[in-house]
Amino acid sequence: EIVAIKRGISMLKKYVYLLFLFIKNSLMLDLSYRTDFVVSLLTDSCSCLVRVLFVGFIFQHVTMVGNWSFDHFMVYFGCAFIMEGIYMFFFFNGHTRISLKILTGEMDYFLSKPLSEIFYLSCHSSNIGSGISNLILGSIYLVHGMKNMQLTVSLNQLVLFVSLFLCGLILYFSISFIINCLSFWILQTGVLFNLFLNMTDLLRYPGDIFPKGIQFFITFIIPFQFISIVPAKYLLGEVGTEYIGWSFFGAVIALVVVRVMYHYARKAYSSGRG
Repeated sequence: EIVAIKRGISMLKKYVYLLFLFIKNSLMLDLSYRTDFVVSLLTDSCSCLVRVLFVGFIFQHVTMVGNWSFDHFMVYFGCAFIMEGIYMFFFFNGHTRISLKILTGEMDYFLSKPLSEIFYLSCHSSNIGSGISNLILGSIYLVHGMKNMQLTVSLNQLVLFVSLFLCGLILYFSISFIINCLSFWILQTGVLFNLFLNMTDLLRYPGDIFPKGIQFFITFIIPFQFISIVPAKYLLGEVGTEYIGWSFFGAVIALVVVRVMYHYARKAYSSGRG
């Protein structure tokens, strides 16, 4: 058991080091075109800000949307933007380039490396501009909302919140990977993935404000509510224990589906399909 633990720690150190190298290389590439990097950073920041200003404009005319105040929405937006920032920073570029790698035969390079192919495909390129802008603004919104609502979090609550947040991140990662993994069979998956990206705006709004049918769809069909709203509602003390259980269960199932799907996708790959 001690040997297995040491191997596990050594493996973890290896992947953390590789992740650091991937981020470093991506940053060096971005900074070689500094104007584009700054413009991208500002554009993404403005996009995040506009969404919040739109909600703020609504609350100038109403005091509540459903059962939620503007400060509630600050907590929702904060969790959603932080989640999206992490996804964009670590996984977005890797996932969106899977189809191109299959088309050009570059996938051979990734399959020949002695490390987890899912990790390598997902994390080899970072979207630093979008990631940072979402993370910074999300943190500001979350702190602002919690401060105005005078929310305090104990250590146990913080641990459970982080756990729920990680479950949501796993779901976000898994849905994105599964959609782009379809490229092993159908190369033109861009439309489907763009539809998914457009639907991610639902990450920021509690399902309670939608009709029952839409609530069910964004909770149990495409689990957007479990990605960021359940962690946010936990901070607000508005989530039932059943949703906490479903979050952990959904994250485990998602990882299993990713592993099984990639296993068959790899078998379907043939070099130089383009």
